Amino acid sequence: MQRVYFEEVQAFRENRWVVAAVVAVLLSSLLPLAYGLYQQLAMGIPWGNKPMSDSGLVSMFLVVLVSVGIGAFVILSSKLEVKVDGDNLSYRYFPVTPQWQLITSGLIDSYSLEKGFRVFRSGGFGHHRSFLLRTRSYRIRGGRHLSLKLKNGHTILLGTQNPEGLEWAMKKLMAKNQTI
Repeated sequence: MQRVYFEEVQAFRENRWVVAAVVAVLLSSLLPLAYGLYQQLAMGIPWGNKPMSDSGLVSMFLVVLVSVGIGAFVILSSKLEVKVDGDNLSYRYFPVTPQWQLITSGLIDSYSLEKGFRVFRSGGFGHHRSFLLRTRSYRIRGGRHLSLKLKNGHTILLGTQNPEGLEWAMKKLMAKNQTI
């Protein structure tokens, strides 16, 4: 069993502003339709200038409920995990990449810790992929990221809230690769 030098877990649900935004979208999407259902089905008053049929209104409510529910689930269940041990760096970004992605030290051409995210390079928060730049970006929190340039020409950007710990772990990982 390899010694783990660095481990970090980030989740959108840890940020109260993200949770508040998700709740606001849920409520603003569902409350008007729920009121319309109540008005049209329970009170018998047609809802709107050109009211839908009862079954159409119920169907629309269910479609919006399922769509917004799936979106909220994906956002609130998103989690970035990064781990550096003696042999490799591994990461996963649930639900996009639920399996651990392993990058051995021999596959890394160079690495650097960079401050800030450039939108056209990283895309911002979440998972982004640029086919032109051959870059994948994973970020949930933190203003810094680890930029891994791989020997196959691809670049992977991993957001971090603990850049000092990640840099120390990467030095240990790359030093072991150079002594072999």
